[in-house]
Amino acid sequence: MRNSLLLLLLIPWIAQAEVTASVMQDVKLKLQEASGQTFPIFQILDDDYPNARANINSRQIQVNRGMLLLAETPDELAGVIAHEMCHIINNSPNEYDADTCGKELGLKAGYSKHGMAKMYRKLAETQNWSEDNGAHPPWSQRVKFWEK
Repeated sequence: MRNSLLLLLLIPWIAQAEVTASVMQDVKLKLQEASGQTFPIFQILDDDYPNARANINSRQIQVNRGMLLLAETPDELAGVIAHEMCHIINNSPNEYDADTCGKELGLKAGYSKHGMAKMYRKLAETQNWSEDNGAHPPWSQRVKFWEK
């Protein structure tokens, strides 16, 4: 009985995870087609913190489960995935370049700039690093860029 109850509690989460992974795969394929490049290694990490990262050397993109769950639409997810792909495309850790390329790539793939910008607004509200973090531009700048 106890195991059955646990399974019933997990079924919605498992179903949500499968749907979200499927949406991420669709977004990945559309962005790959728009970029003309492939990204062979794509991982979903079991982490609730909304984050994504690219490894330029291995061409690997990792997306935390928390990022997938924060995204309400494919457009929201596309902005983040395109940004990470652009780190690899440009062979650069520069966040400004990845934002510029990511926005262009997302638009080329047919995603809404408003949807992509919405994710950056959400991230600005949920991320816990400060505006003066040296690795990324201030959230206020990034949100304005994605909205224009």
